Amino acid sequence: SDLKNFLKSFFPRSKIAFYIRRMDSVTITFTGHNAEEIAQRFNNLLVDGGLEDTLIDLLSDEDIRVEGIGEGDDEGLDVTMVCVEGP
Repeated sequence: SDLKNFLKSFFPRSKIAFYIRRMDSVTITFTGHNAEEIAQRFNNLLVDGGLEDTLIDLLSDEDIRVEGIGEGDDEGLDVTMVCVEGP
């Protein structure tokens, strides 16, 4: 997918796995050498490093608008993206 290729460009030596648990939730798991550090870097990139804007552009369309990050949990590295109807 475009998103997976985009993420691999930031983390070329990391294995990135997407698991869809429900229609409203995606888990990204980093495995292997320094996986915990890479997970923290990804979270920082998402929250403070500009990846949020890119995801908003990639995921939004004429029917659904991703507004950005809502609630988050830095300790658990959980992030909630807020989605609304329409442009």
